[in-house]
Amino acid sequence: MKLVYVANSIIPSRAANSVHVMKMCDALASVGYEVTLLVPAVSESDQRDLFESYGVPRSFTIKRLPWVKMPGRGWWFALLAFLAIRRLKADRVYGRHLPSLMLPSMAGIPTAYEAHAPVWETMGKPGMACFRLVACGRGFRKLVVISDALAGWYVRHTMLGENNILVAHDAASPSPNSVMKLGGQRTEGRFELGYVGQLYTGKGMEMIAAVAQRRPSYAFTVVGGDDADIDYWSGRLRNLGNIRFTGFLPQAEAVSLIEGFDAVLAPYQKRVTTAGGGGDVSRWMSPLKIFEYMAAGKPIVASDLPVLQEVLDDGENALLCEPENPDHWCGAIDRLYSETGLGERLGSQARSDFLEHYTWGARACRVLKDVYGDAY
Repeated sequence: MKLVYVANSIIPSRAANSVHVMKMCDALASVGYEVTLLVPAVSESDQRDLFESYGVPRSFTIKRLPWVKMPGRGWWFALLAFLAIRRLKADRVYGRHLPSLMLPSMAGIPTAYEAHAPVWETMGKPGMACFRLVACGRGFRKLVVISDALAGWYVRHTMLGENNILVAHDAASPSPNSVMKLGGQRTEGRFELGYVGQLYTGKGMEMIAAVAQRRPSYAFTVVGGDDADIDYWSGRLRNLGNIRFTGFLPQAEAVSLIEGFDAVLAPYQKRVTTAGGGGDVSRWMSPLKIFEYMAAGKPIVASDLPVLQEVLDDGENALLCEPENPDHWCGAIDRLYSETGLGERLGSQARSDFLEHYTWGARACRVLKDVYGDAY
C-alpha cells in the first residue's frame, strides 16, 4: 500500500511540526506502508544526517518539491504535489498542507487532513473555502485533530459532524533509556528540573524564571529556544546561579537528555504564541513535550489548562498548577522534592498511560484503521 504524506514543514528545522511529520511518517512505514513524504525544497541549514537527527530510521522516502518565491506559492506547491501523487500512484494521501489535499480528494484518492489549529485562524476565508472543497471531495475520509477542544471547533464551524473527525493526540517514541551528559555540567546533589521546548511568549519561560528566583536551591535546565530568546533570558537572569541554557539540540538528543532530570516542567500560560509572537494555541494544543516527558517516566509539573487535562490528571500522572501563580508552582515542586515516592508514582503512571495510548505506532494504527478502514 502506497501512502503519500504532504506537508509544508521545513525539514530539517527546529519547529515541532517537523518532528511530528518525521515521526508520523516513520510510524506509518513501520506497519508496512510504502511512505513518501513530500515537503518544500528549502536550503538545508543542518548538514548532519537528517533521519538520525530526528531519531528515526530510514523507513520512508523524502521528496522535495519547488517552493518558489512568489505570491500564492502554497497553491503552486499543491499542484506539484498532486502531480507527484499521480506519478507515485498513491493509494492513500495524508497531510497537514490543506491546499495539497484538495485535488487528491476531488480526484477520489482516499484523503485525510490533519489539523493542529482552526483553519480560519491559519488561512482565513481562502482556507475555509479550500477546506470545504477537500471535505466535499469524493476521496475525503476524515479530519484528524490533536485535541477534543479542536474537534469541537470544527463541529461548530464546518459541515463536519463528530463521526467525520478523529481525535488523535500527539505522541512520542518509547524512551531509549539513555542519558546524554552535558560535559559534567550537572550540579550533583541538586534537585534538577528540566524544560524542553521553545521560548516564545506563553510557552512558560516566564514561570521558570519566577520559580528559579524563588527556589535558588533547585537547578533548572532549559533545552531549546532560538539565539535571540536565549540571549534575552540569559541576560535577564544572569545573576542566578541555578539556571542554564543548552540552546537547540537535535530532537533525538533532547529526548535523551530528559531522562537526566529529576522532574520536568510544562508551564504554559493562558495565551501561548507561535513563532513570531502571533496566534494563540493554548485552547487547541497537544504539545509534543508532554508525551516525551511521559515516555521518560518523569514526574511532570504542568499548567492546569483544559486542553492539557485531556491527557494529564492532577495527582495521578502529573501535578497541575495555576498557569500564572508562581507560588503554586513552587509548592508543587517542593512536594516532589520532599514527599517520598510521589515523583516515582507520578512518573510510573505517566509512562504507563503513554505506552497504552500515546506512542507514534499506536497513533498511526489508529489513523489507518479509523480513517481509511485499513487492517494492519
